[in-house]
Amino acid sequence: MGLARDWPEARGVFVSSSSDVAALVNEEEHLVLISAASGGDDARSAFERLRAAEDAVAAALDSRGRQFACTDSLGFITGAPERL
Repeated sequence: MGLARDWPEARGVFVSSSSDVAALVNEEEHLVLISAASGGDDARSAFERLRAAEDAVAAALDSRGRQFACTDSLGFITGAPERL
């Protein structure tokens, strides 16, 4: 699958300044978004942050004439076929 190919070029981890949202880029998947609940947070607020992060990525893609890869039969395309 090429998981270790060209490591660490074109891969990275980006963490928000508040450390509650992270994006893993080109690790095993093309993009993994993580939202952590901490302190007084509940699952709803963690999900809202995750959704806002996904919306921001989708908007950035759209501004460049791109979109998440998706098909009607398979859903969103993944780097790991066993996750289809």
